[in-house]
Amino acid sequence: MKDGTKIYARLGMTKFRDKLKALLVLIQQEIPQSIFTGDLFMFCGCDRRMIKILYWDRNGFCLWQKKVERGKFPWPRKGCEFKEITRDQFDLIFRGIDFWDEHREIEYKKIF
Repeated sequence: MKDGTKIYARLGMTKFRDKLKALLVLIQQEIPQSIFTGDLFMFCGCDRRMIKILYWDRNGFCLWQKKVERGKFPWPRKGCEFKEITRDQFDLIFRGIDFWDEHREIEYKKIF
């Protein structure tokens, strides 16, 4: 992955029956400016056992997938929009660690 490459995860479950064209349509509808940049677009199947990653590579689209034999990927069930994630979060997904529900930082202005 090149420096500056963005990673987008499509929240919720994605049906993979329609293959590449359907995934491209989803990207084109939400973030058309990024479709030919080499940015990564992640999708998770309905049973959360398969992730697909789609990206543009110089002269065509590449589609990469991983299916786990046991367990499931940590992935939010709700939503249907793309969310930009960090490289560290990308790595956590493939290690099976759910960062989606991590504690959020609280900022207080006063103690009492």
